[in-house]
Amino acid sequence: MARKQSRVLVQQKIAAASLCGVVLAAAAYLFWMTVDDTPQGEFIEGEHYLLIENPRRIRSGPIEVMEFFGYACIHCYNFDPILAEWAREKGDSIKFIQTPALSSEYWRLLGRNFLTYQELGEHDEYHTPFFRAIHDGGRAFTDQESLSDFYEQLGGEKQAYIDAFNSVGVALKGRQHGSQIEGCHGPFNRDSGKVPRADFRQCRSQTNAGRHGLSASERAS
Repeated sequence: MARKQSRVLVQQKIAAASLCGVVLAAAAYLFWMTVDDTPQGEFIEGEHYLLIENPRRIRSGPIEVMEFFGYACIHCYNFDPILAEWAREKGDSIKFIQTPALSSEYWRLLGRNFLTYQELGEHDEYHTPFFRAIHDGGRAFTDQESLSDFYEQLGGEKQAYIDAFNSVGVALKGRQHGSQIEGCHGPFNRDSGKVPRADFRQCRSQTNAGRHGLSASERAS
């Protein structure tokens, strides 16, 4: 009985070792195929990135890299410091542009907050604290009042924020961004139109928003 159990144990060990060998061989083969098919440092269209149709062409000056992001997006929040550091390293060789994605009413509200910071010339001071308030602090911003209160808490003048938030300039920028790529998040090269595939699964060009004029309330503000 003991010998039989010993034989079974040995057979199980042999089977396990064989299975491990097969798995390791398969992993080695897949790794070799990946390295062999993709030269080091080279990105493959359709696998690592997608091409945007009719990308904007810049005749001169640095390459424009535009990031479409949303304050409500946790991936955008995690990626923000990495991308900012990358942009700093590139210096004057690129023109880095952040653009809020306006894929829902809530994202449009937060996007308008971003444009308000830009209008006030205080994007660098308030951008990261606002991101942190949402994802680390669990803050919920549902209207202009809560946004202006947060701005005031950080030392800003509340009325100045309200005026900028309701300004024609911010409204116009919101319309313009509405005509950009909507519902996509991440950076892409505006000169080549290359879009990282991992970030842009279903990008589509939105042209309806931005064709229309300001609303009556926006014209009156």
